[in-house]
Amino acid sequence: MKKNMKIFLIISTIAFIVLSVIAIWQYTSYQKLTKRENLTLDEYIIVTATQVLGKTTTGKERVKGLDEIDGIKRLFLNGDEILVKDITRIGYSSDTIDVMKVLSRDEEFINTVNGISFQYVLESQDKYGNSIEVIDCIITFKNDAIREINWENISITNMQDLAYTYWINEEN
Repeated sequence: MKKNMKIFLIISTIAFIVLSVIAIWQYTSYQKLTKRENLTLDEYIIVTATQVLGKTTTGKERVKGLDEIDGIKRLFLNGDEILVKDITRIGYSSDTIDVMKVLSRDEEFINTVNGISFQYVLESQDKYGNSIEVIDCIITFKNDAIREINWENISITNMQDLAYTYWINEEN
């Protein structure tokens, strides 16, 4: 019995070491892949939003997509589906600030985009009861405001005044 226990302990220790090495290798590989110098600006925006915001409260991936119109990056994000709309919308402002704290320090972002628009998407229902996705909130900042705002010290209560666009879908 003691011999079997020793074998079990040895095998368990080896398995633990192997799994630890694999986990460390995967983590360092991910870190290398997501280093700023290895990413295009679009990839950097998506990776930043993904890392900063994580998944939604329902476990969905946060970032839905990214495109650009007239030099303004449009970042489509799944919003948190919380029953109290006011709390959800406060979260949009807070999430926007958290992402901008990182993006506003990136030279390429500051020097090449005309602005960024955070577009928060929620699932809803059409008048027939079918599931649809709707834009629930849009928060857009132009480049001059991005440069001027102290993202480390901004209050969410100032977002409506500072944003180029601050729109809430009152129908949803």
